Amino acid sequence: MRERILYHATAICKVWLLDLDNLLPILSPFYSHTGRPARYQPEILRSLVLMVHYRIFSITRWVHILRSDEILAITCGFDPKHIPGIGTFYDFLARFYRRVNPRGRVHKPARKPSRRLRPGQKQPPKHQGVIRKIVNRLLRGRRFADSTEMVLNQILAHTVVIPSAQRGLLGDPNRLALAGDGTIYESGGSPHGRKICDCQGPCSCPRRYSDPEADWGWDSYRERWVWGHTIYELTAADSPNDLPILMDTAQASRHDAVTSLRALSEARDLYPQLTISRFLGDAAHDSYPFYQLLDCWSIEALIDLNPHHTSHPTYQQAVRINRDGTPICPRGHPMVQWGYCPDRQRIKWRCPQALGKVSGCDINCSPSAYGRVVYTYPARNLRLFCRIARGTLAWKKAYARRTTAERSFKRKKNDYGLDNARPRGKKKLLWLNVLAGINQHLDAWLAQTPVSLSQLGLPQVA
Repeated sequence: MRERILYHATAICKVWLLDLDNLLPILSPFYSHTGRPARYQPEILRSLVLMVHYRIFSITRWVHILRSDEILAITCGFDPKHIPGIGTFYDFLARFYRRVNPRGRVHKPARKPSRRLRPGQKQPPKHQGVIRKIVNRLLRGRRFADSTEMVLNQILAHTVVIPSAQRGLLGDPNRLALAGDGTIYESGGSPHGRKICDCQGPCSCPRRYSDPEADWGWDSYRERWVWGHTIYELTAADSPNDLPILMDTAQASRHDAVTSLRALSEARDLYPQLTISRFLGDAAHDSYPFYQLLDCWSIEALIDLNPHHTSHPTYQQAVRINRDGTPICPRGHPMVQWGYCPDRQRIKWRCPQALGKVSGCDINCSPSAYGRVVYTYPARNLRLFCRIARGTLAWKKAYARRTTAERSFKRKKNDYGLDNARPRGKKKLLWLNVLAGINQHLDAWLAQTPVSLSQLGLPQVA
C-alpha cells in the first residue's frame, strides 16, 4: 500500500489542488432536474485529468486500471467497489460536445493535394476574402454562435485558468498578452475510407469514414500533408509556464487567421475579468483586416510580416519605408525611432547621422543640428507602423514571447503524448487537449506551491 501511494504521489497532489466546485453552474444545465440524479460527474472529470496525466487515451483501458488499483480509484473519488462503467465515461464526453458532422459518415473521398508547399509556407485560405467578411461582421457587433467548444473552454476556464490568474501565473491580468497559433494532429482514421460500392478497382464513389470530419492539411513543421484536425490555442504569453487559456478545433485545411478570429472573440466573452492588451502571432495572421479588428478592440498587434508580401510602400513621397515599416533616409540608412506620441497617435523618427549611428553622410537633408524628423501614423497603415517599431530590439524581445504557444504544444504532444493518441473526431481530440491543459496548470501550481504527502496525512519516503 505504501509503495502504491508513493507511486501516485504527484497525481494525489494534483487532485488535492484541483477544485471542481465552480463547475456546478456549467454542468447542471446538461442534466435533468427530475428523476434519479446523476452521479460521479466531478469524479469522472477528475479521473479523466489523471488519465491524461498517465498518458492513457483509451477509456476502456482506463476503467480497467481504476477497477484494479484501489489507491487510484480513491484518489479520483470513486468507491473502489462501484467504478462507473465504460459507457458512463463516453456519455460524459458526449454530453458537453453535441456537434453533428454535416457531411455524415459517408461522403466522397478527398484527394490528397499533390503540390508541396515551400519550407515555412502556410496553407493559403480556401476562400479569398473570408477574413475581411468575418472582420466586418465582428466590427458591426456580430458574435459567433455558442459553439460546442465553448462548454469545454468554460470547464478549462473555471477549473484552472481563472485560479491561475489569481495566483499570478498568467502575467498582469489588466494587460494580458496572448500568443495564438495552430497545430495539426493526425487522425487515427484512414484517409481512404471503406468502400461500400461494388466497383472494381479505384473509383470516386462515396465511402464510409471512421473520422468523417478529418481532411488534408499542410504541416509546415514536418513539411508534409497530414490527414487530421487543427487545434488552435491562445496561450498567456507572459506566463513563465506557457499556460493555455482557450482552445478551438478546426479542419486541418482551415487557415489559422480564420480560426483565430473566433478564438479571440470567444476569449473576450469568456474572460471579462481579464483585459487583453496584446496579441502575438506568426506570419499566418498577417492580414490587414485582422490588424483593423485588433485596433478596434484596443489590442496591440505583434505579428510577423508574411515574407511573400514583398512590396515596399512609400510614405510622404520623400521618405521610403522598408518592409519592417521603418523610414529610410535619402542616403538609404534606416532612421532611428525616437518614441511614440500617444496624444497625436504617431511615431517619431530621427536622422541616424545626427544621432551618431552612421557617419560620412554627404546629403544635407535638414539645416538643423537636431537632424531630420519624420512621423509615421499607425492609423494610416496598422500593418507596418506598430507602436513598437518593427526590426528594433524592443520589438524582437516582445515578439520572442510568441514561442510560448509552441512550447505549450510541445507539453501536450511530447510530455503528455497526445502526438501518439491518434483520436478519431474533433470531440475526443479537444477533450484530450483540454485535459492536458488542465494538467499544465496543475503542474504550474505544484511548482509554485509544492505539496508534500505529509501535508495530506499520507506516508512520506523514508
